[in-house]
Amino acid sequence: SPLTPGSRVALKGGRSRRWCTSEPQGGRVACDRDSAGPGETFEVVDAGGGKIALRGGRLGHRQYCADYRRGMACNSSRLGDRERFEVQVLSREGQPTVVALRGS
Repeated sequence: SPLTPGSRVALKGGRSRRWCTSEPQGGRVACDRDSAGPGETFEVVDAGGGKIALRGGRLGHRQYCADYRRGMACNSSRLGDRERFEVQVLSREGQPTVVALRGS
């Protein structure tokens, strides 16, 4: 997987394909930033079984990010099924890395 546990990544997403951040109030992940700074990074964590987890952004990377089907939020202190993601590589060899995250 191109998402190595212990690394920090910046994510682009949403309809506008803008940089994502974990909001300070409630941890909702919003993809509405024009650039990626320290607040728009997520820590990659080994979630076991070939999956990863993400710890988000604004609150010192302490909270796990969860898939709520209609969006993500980094508001969980424990690693459960909702916080585990399968990584699917979409890019071709020699191109910038593009992945999709699939929730459990």
